Amino acid sequence: MLYDILTRDTIPVEIINNPKSFVECLAEPSVIIALSAIVVSIVSLYFSVRFSRLTLEQTIKHNKLSVNPLLRFFVKNESKSNKIFIELHNCGFGPAIIKSFTLEYRDRIYGNFRDLIKENVDNLLDENSQSKIIKYIYYFDKDSFISSSDSITVFSVKSQSSEDLKHYKLVLKEIKAVVKYETIYGDKKELIEDNFWSKKDIT
Repeated sequence: MLYDILTRDTIPVEIINNPKSFVECLAEPSVIIALSAIVVSIVSLYFSVRFSRLTLEQTIKHNKLSVNPLLRFFVKNESKSNKIFIELHNCGFGPAIIKSFTLEYRDRIYGNFRDLIKENVDNLLDENSQSKIIKYIYYFDKDSFISSSDSITVFSVKSQSSEDLKHYKLVLKEIKAVVKYETIYGDKKELIEDNFWSKKDIT
């Protein structure tokens, strides 16, 4: 038996070097399935990331709106008690962080009511007047804030004489108030009341 194996004629083997082209490789069913799976994965990943981003943007937008402050001025004139006071209201849903508060009167800029009133009203009043003026002026510290549905009396004056009070009324009619504030997200906002006081019935 061993002799037969050793003496058997060799079997000719022909090796043909005919590699498949790139296109033929791509046409293989296994390759098509693999590539399809990769494309589906990439497309799914793209839409997943895009949807997540849109969801995040909508969530952030909703959160910002839910804590969005809205400042408004209100002027009240109590003629019977000879009293005028100005309030700054936060009508929004979140706190307002006050960054600056300025008052413009006859081309002059003032940082508070104290300096404006002192320069334009107090020096006009008769020092010998028997009228007793009681004034309240609010000072805004750095990054003062007004909570939602809260208000601050920024100026209040009460006099026993309606004549003395007219000086204050005349000045208030020409004031332009500018309040710059931010939300808790750092979004910048601005309240401008141009010629605000004359729109109020202060007579």
